[in-house]
Amino acid sequence: MQDREGHGENPGPVKTCTACDRTFPLGRFYRAAKGKHGRTARCVGCVKEYRDSRSADHSAYMASYREKNRDRMNAQERAWYEKNKPHHSSQHRAWYLANRENVIEHQRAYYLANRMRYRAWREAWALANKNALKVIRSRRVNNKYVQALHRITEEMLLGRLAVFGYACAYCGGPHEHWDHVKPLSKGGSHMIGNLRPSCQACNLRKGSKLPGHWFRLLKRLV
Repeated sequence: MQDREGHGENPGPVKTCTACDRTFPLGRFYRAAKGKHGRTARCVGCVKEYRDSRSADHSAYMASYREKNRDRMNAQERAWYEKNKPHHSSQHRAWYLANRENVIEHQRAYYLANRMRYRAWREAWALANKNALKVIRSRRVNNKYVQALHRITEEMLLGRLAVFGYACAYCGGPHEHWDHVKPLSKGGSHMIGNLRPSCQACNLRKGSKLPGHWFRLLKRLV
């Protein structure tokens, strides 16, 4: 058996840390191509302690360095991304699918904490990108009206509302909005079967989520 210092029966290869002057098994050192035995001179504990002590200074240095070399670093990052785009996209997609609910919750929390700044940015973007905004709006109008399977009348909406008890189909609150169960942006149709009465809070919280994801999230919220 080995103790913390690497001594005992069959201790195996050991190394002395140059910072704390203690001897440990090689497993207590990070790998390093140029180090003795292929390991760093300092043990894991001393390396972490050094990093923690330099964390604030390092962060300030990196922020200053990036500010001075922003264009060059952005160009390098863009070149790397273009060269590795398929691999990067597949890796990012796999990670997103594995962490989707956490990502959405984090984005929601960030939006709520920065709502006014987000609105100011959105208004500034709309003023600077009027043509792009027209394209986005025309695409939604096309999905909602031009490609609609049939015309929706007031009588049809009242009948649909009666099916759900004249209340929000998700929480039972007051009817304020009409929600497309499968969002138009995800291929949903503007037809009576794809509409459900909703309160404002549920409709805004659902956003463009697909039905399966929204219903799982709704169960957690309830």
